[in-house]
Amino acid sequence: MDWNWFFSSLAQSGAALIGIIGAFLISRVLSEKDLSNRILYEFRDIAFKRTNVLNDIDNIPFVWYNRNTILQSQEFWDKLLQLESDSGDDPETIATECLSGVYGLYDSPDNLNFATRLVLRNKSIDEYEYSGCYSPICSVSSDQIDNIHKNIENLRHECKVLIRKYGLIKNDISGSIKRLRTVNGIVILLLFGSLTSVCIPIMMLPMEISELGLFEAFSYNSLWARGSFVGALFIIIVILCVILMASLRKVQKNYMRILRKISDKHLKLSGYCKYFD
Repeated sequence: MDWNWFFSSLAQSGAALIGIIGAFLISRVLSEKDLSNRILYEFRDIAFKRTNVLNDIDNIPFVWYNRNTILQSQEFWDKLLQLESDSGDDPETIATECLSGVYGLYDSPDNLNFATRLVLRNKSIDEYEYSGCYSPICSVSSDQIDNIHKNIENLRHECKVLIRKYGLIKNDISGSIKRLRTVNGIVILLLFGSLTSVCIPIMMLPMEISELGLFEAFSYNSLWARGSFVGALFIIIVILCVILMASLRKVQKNYMRILRKISDKHLKLSGYCKYFD
């Protein structure tokens, strides 16, 4: 067997394969960096929109809206009159049943307290503040309540859109991290492959198997100038692999930084407003 031919062919084919894989890895790393920049931009844009939505939610008078919705609900008063005449339940139980028929309410402990006060309106003079010409029923139009309700529903819809976008970003990052681990593994294989399939075969040339064994040929050739050139080639490949792995690690750190900022308050309606369920 002609060992010179064997090692020469191995080094050439290995170098070609390493070059193709190296080009693929470089393009893959650059692509991942572009993707991470895009995700970071989207995350900042969504965070800015979330801040605006939260500010708008803070300006919504939920308590005022809920109370006036209860006051102007015909279903509430019909149910209240029916239960007052037919039921012997305590006021809080009656209030709970009456609230179940009110459309457009947003969850709040104040709803039950307010409804209970309405149930007691005929049992305590002090609680009879929601009657007469100065009652909120007379001072608040239904159009005002409807406009507030539309604003709240629009904000709720925006919150759901933000939740979906946060979820998509989280899924994209999770998928990207898995790809980064795969690429990082390929970089390590590239490093070892360049050593075993390129550098070592070159170091074996030229070789006369009848005169030298494999170990002796490797040791003998390492003393020549080719050993320095092969060593320099391997160092360049090592530097390239280190740069690729450092870039991958930087991208992964950026992804992890974004993931740490996405919590349950970004993925649930209750994280945007306590009145949203």
